Amino acid sequence: MCIRDRRYTVTVKAWDDYGKWGVKKVVVNVDSGRYTPSQQIRLRDVSFPPDNPYIIEGLDFSDSTQSQVILENVENVIIRRNRFRNLRVKESIGALDISNSKGITIEENLFEDVSNAIVISGFSDIKIRNNVLNRISYEKGYVGWGIGITNSTHVLIEGNLIEKVGPTFIAPPPGVDEPGMYIE
Repeated sequence: MCIRDRRYTVTVKAWDDYGKWGVKKVVVNVDSGRYTPSQQIRLRDVSFPPDNPYIIEGLDFSDSTQSQVILENVENVIIRRNRFRNLRVKESIGALDISNSKGITIEENLFEDVSNAIVISGFSDIKIRNNVLNRISYEKGYVGWGIGITNSTHVLIEGNLIEKVGPTFIAPPPGVDEPGMYIE
């Protein structure tokens, strides 16, 4: 399995509490050669110490029949430098399905050709940064999420590239200017 190296330049816009904003360019590299094919990972009712979190890294998820990483009631997990591809099943929750958890970091992952990428509910202290989401919900007449967050607190979303979102997507609330992103 050899997937070409990819380099994405993302322009990040951010606003502070006083309404001032700034712009910064972030380069996201998606390199090949370090990925191991993987089946679904499911963690439930487990807590890891903050100084020794559980790390899911360097895996290639390309099973088109199910959600690929499912976290339920977990603490302190890092999901980084993985590929999530070809999840075209509309009935799935998302490539990443996270519920009732805290202390989760999702960074430097590639989500490509998925109906829903990241779906999070009932969450506290989450960081979603420097991910590439490409060809999300790219099926006619289907509404899918690049990043969908409901009933959650303390969420940081920065430096993500959401590209080629399909013909329909959830409209973001005011102040969030990324297509395919929804926060409730």
